[in-house]
Amino acid sequence: MATKVVTPMTISSDDLATFFWLMPHRVSIMAYWNALKLWWKNVPFFDHPREENPSYREYVIPLDGKMQYGTIWR
Repeated sequence: MATKVVTPMTISSDDLATFFWLMPHRVSIMAYWNALKLWWKNVPFFDHPREENPSYREYVIPLDGKMQYGTIWR
């Protein structure tokens, strides 16, 4: 089985433009594909902690200060 050597001369600018134009679409399709596979396997969905615990904000603001991540959303 012979291999094909790819040189810059064999790749046209149209091929590169098409490739880079399709890349964001491929990423989003793969994200949905993985979500579909998880749904098919009946993987449970967990809510964000702030939806489960109303005092979540009071819990994380001191932690944010300790980690020094910057802005406290108000």
